[in-house]
Amino acid sequence: MAAHHTTAIGVRAGCGDRHIPEGLVIATYTHVVNGISDFWGECNFDYEDPAVWSTETARLAQAVRLWFQGNDNATCRGCHEEAAIKPERKRGQRRHEEARESGMTCIDCHYNLVHEEITLSRSFLD
Repeated sequence: MAAHHTTAIGVRAGCGDRHIPEGLVIATYTHVVNGISDFWGECNFDYEDPAVWSTETARLAQAVRLWFQGNDNATCRGCHEEAAIKPERKRGQRRHEEARESGMTCIDCHYNLVHEEITLSRSFLD
């Protein structure tokens, strides 16, 4: 697990912190939709097979990336205040400023932050 699981300041964000938005209605909706999708996947794919898992991991990563783009990274913003993010490197500072000015969102740059690296899809890049 990457940086969001255990940080130097003791933050231990869980899966739900990143994948489930805050608010009773949207959280319930997300649980139901994701639950149905997960149940369908468990019934139709043998995730124990490494070949199946690698194929499905890429598909799932793309779906989640598009979901993050579509909801303006609501789960990121639930913990992180964009104005308070101060990257240490000059390059990061410039990129964050450019992102604020252009309306980019977290996932546009931080797409492989937690899980293993997955190649970006055409639909994500467009």
